[in-house]
Amino acid sequence: MVDVTPVITTVKITWYISAIAFFEYLNIIDTQFYILWILMIIDFIAWISKQYVLSKKHITSQKAWLWLIKKVLVLMVFLSIALMFKWLDLDSWAYLKAIASILIMSETYSIIQNTYTVRSWQELPEFDAISLLLKKMGELIESYLKNKIK
Repeated sequence: MVDVTPVITTVKITWYISAIAFFEYLNIIDTQFYILWILMIIDFIAWISKQYVLSKKHITSQKAWLWLIKKVLVLMVFLSIALMFKWLDLDSWAYLKAIASILIMSETYSIIQNTYTVRSWQELPEFDAISLLLKKMGELIESYLKNKIK
């Protein structure tokens, strides 16, 4: 039997080093990115718990896949914004920190909202900060493009 442990270890280390270099290049604080990713997983678990309490029939693989796609797209948008700032040669650290903070707070609110529902059987109103952020970023880019084209 061939021992594949060194190969797996090498691949993991290579991915970690690549991720660190990528975050450093884009001025992304990797801790924020990891916190956001972990909160997204906790939010998914909290959402399943909420659906289990409210109505088990709403827990479907289609909704789980939709959740996964939405969360991955949010992470891709965050990375895309970082790439855009890098291309524009802007000092992006403060902007990326603010965007990551909004995303982290949004995920935290969602976790609290889902947990509150599990404990009280009452739903809190949804607040979709991510859609609001995406809309505002789109408007900012659109106005920037209009000014550059003129």
